[in-house]
Amino acid sequence: MVTGAWTGARWGELTGLQRPRLQLFDDDTGHLIIDPDTGALHESDDGTLWLGPPKTPESARTISLPPFLVRLLRAHLATVRGSPLPGVRVIQGGWHRLYVRCLEG
Repeated sequence: MVTGAWTGARWGELTGLQRPRLQLFDDDTGHLIIDPDTGALHESDDGTLWLGPPKTPESARTISLPPFLVRLLRAHLATVRGSPLPGVRVIQGGWHRLYVRCLEG
């Protein structure tokens, strides 16, 4: 939630974020890259998840991260490994509603 609120990234951009697109440096600077071809997670009508372009061409961008967020993300990444579990739905459901409420709030 903090990453989304601070960066302004859309839900699909956040859920489609991959480690190679998140660059955290030792001096507590960093950025995340919304790739023009694979920068957002999409869901097909049949529930298949796939990486594709963000909502608009202008959405492909590099977002600078403040030091506090770099430290939070580094600590989080140290606790998780690999890819999310296959079949986990991240687009529909409670998390998306909570995310929208946080942004409005």
